[in-house]
Amino acid sequence: MKKLSLFLFTLIATASSFAQDLRKGTHIDYPIPRFSVELNGMMGTLSNERTTQSNIGSYLQPAVYYGSTLKSTNWKFKAGGDAEFAYFLGLKHHFGIGMGVMYSNTTGNLNLDSFRVEYKEKDSRNNDFRQLVTIRNIKESITTTNISIPVVANYKVNISKRITLSVDAGILVNMVASGKYNADATADFEAIYKFNSNGTTAYDSAAIPANSDWRITKNLYSQTHTANTVKTYFDSLHTIGYNVALDVHPNSKSGRVNNTPGSIGFLIRPAIAYNFTQKISVTIGGYFMSQTIKNTAKNDYRIMDINGNYASVLNMSTSLKSTSYGINLGVRYSFGW
Repeated sequence: MKKLSLFLFTLIATASSFAQDLRKGTHIDYPIPRFSVELNGMMGTLSNERTTQSNIGSYLQPAVYYGSTLKSTNWKFKAGGDAEFAYFLGLKHHFGIGMGVMYSNTTGNLNLDSFRVEYKEKDSRNNDFRQLVTIRNIKESITTTNISIPVVANYKVNISKRITLSVDAGILVNMVASGKYNADATADFEAIYKFNSNGTTAYDSAAIPANSDWRITKNLYSQTHTANTVKTYFDSLHTIGYNVALDVHPNSKSGRVNNTPGSIGFLIRPAIAYNFTQKISVTIGGYFMSQTIKNTAKNDYRIMDINGNYASVLNMSTSLKSTSYGINLGVRYSFGW
């Protein structure tokens, strides 16, 4: 980060120095075209800061809720680039405005080691009971796609007939932000029934359920039975309509989550161009961009149900601050003297 900042400062200072020299008449002020079209590719590093929201609101009268911290690791900037059209103002065309379309693609992992919730639910017979959901080892491989519109101010100065210095700086308006996930997880669904004096069932909302409750839990059953019969016991109860099951995996492990468009970021990009002709140039430089993608967490979001219907932990995100910097390579076509 410090090296890039020094590089940006050096380029801007150099451009300013040459601009002063040009005004003093020590260099030939080669004409700058009024219009330019650029295609740029970017290669760089990436860092993410993600904020999340608990989905406890989607569970009725939760008595117990626990979710480990969502871990975000191994994020990489895989591909990026943009196309930009610029129009330069004034007599010498040193300053201009530009607009275009920018694409970026990143990859990374999201992990949630453990998740547990106990809440009020009804079974297939419309009986109230306490549902226990434990999800372990939630792992997602994420590929994100971002499409933004850069709106930038341009500064350009010719050092010689062959060399041009330029700096773009401005905002990024995000239009598309989505994440494709490939996930795996393991879930247990257990139950606790409390019985009223008339034989009807009720929801036991105590932090620690009463010993007199009928507790259909893996730990309790394992205390008096062999491990290889636990799964059979739960499967038999599930078959006759009880909402219990062990070792449930997602029945569909991939999907896509779209974020809310319209977020604003910023971009700065200094570059040096080598002019093969008056119209055709190649550019090399650096870039720094940062963008915070907003998202509205779903109120009815649940990671997985007993049938294996899975929803990505991306749905827990309320914002994602993405920062990237690196090298920019491009081709420029200029016209309109």
